[in-house]
Amino acid sequence: TFYKFKDDEGNFDKSLASDVKGLLELYEAAHLRVHGEDILEDALGFTTTHLDLAKATGIIEFPLSVLVSRARDRPLCKCLPRLEARRFIDIYKDDGSHDKTLLKFAELDFNLLQNLHKEELSKISKWDADCIDQLSKYMKFFYKSLLDVYGEFKQLPEAYMVEAINWFHENYVPTMEEHMRNAILSAGYIMLTLASFIGMGDLVTPKIFNWASTNPKIIAASSIVARLMDDIASHKFEQERGHCASAVECYMREYGVSEQEACIELKKQVENARKDINYELMFSEISKVVPMPVLMLSLNLTRVIDFIYKDGEDQYTHVGKNSKDGIASLLINPIPLST
Repeated sequence: TFYKFKDDEGNFDKSLASDVKGLLELYEAAHLRVHGEDILEDALGFTTTHLDLAKATGIIEFPLSVLVSRARDRPLCKCLPRLEARRFIDIYKDDGSHDKTLLKFAELDFNLLQNLHKEELSKISKWDADCIDQLSKYMKFFYKSLLDVYGEFKQLPEAYMVEAINWFHENYVPTMEEHMRNAILSAGYIMLTLASFIGMGDLVTPKIFNWASTNPKIIAASSIVARLMDDIASHKFEQERGHCASAVECYMREYGVSEQEACIELKKQVENARKDINYELMFSEISKVVPMPVLMLSLNLTRVIDFIYKDGEDQYTHVGKNSKDGIASLLINPIPLST
């Protein structure tokens, strides 16, 4: 399909550069690439260059100008869907050609779901292991299952012990292979994924739990994204306060490169892991037998990581304006209804 956009020399046709909306759509599509899709790699480079040029010249009109800026900051596949919907509602509202009825429905939908989330958070925040007897019968089942998941997942504390005793205490810098083998566990993604299954009803069978607990490729890839983005963002202050070597220090030591060079390479590994996630979602045999909502959990958790650690900022440890604004818009501040 994409080859029709190329000229006789195998380059993307320069006439495409004048179609900013088309460039944006191709840019978004290119982020769904998997390993071996060289034409989408080329498409990403081509669209990135020409979207940036169009932005710089100021030729893009509203609302497309805002959509391009948003996409260059974070493409849709990396966005938290509900947070992006909240932002798009504001963009759509300012578009003079918007449909008033559609806008009103979007605002009401967002606020109704936000109210439901507020109610659920209020109830969850009051729970602890001692209050299980106060829950209704069906909630006891889910809550006990959640506690059991955390109680049985012994790999996480074992991974922490390796980092604390074997590496930090002994001042040992592991190879990248050693680090990543343990880091996939210490990232906590397997446990987080299993915990996220609670309450999904009949979609999540015992077979699904067993499959997920073996750290399948899509969960392992999500763990890689989490671990490496975390390490890139937090390694400096973690080393200052006392911490085992992160992926950055491990890569620098093993390959004799600078911090900057190590971070560039680790970001490439993050993108490779995203390609693995794309493949597992769209083309793998697993996608034919595991329900899509279950697989989407791994993608959505990866989106959370991108929200927290993007641009080398650790907004998990040091909660900043972006995180606070995002949480407030999702869970606190309703959308003022249009008149």
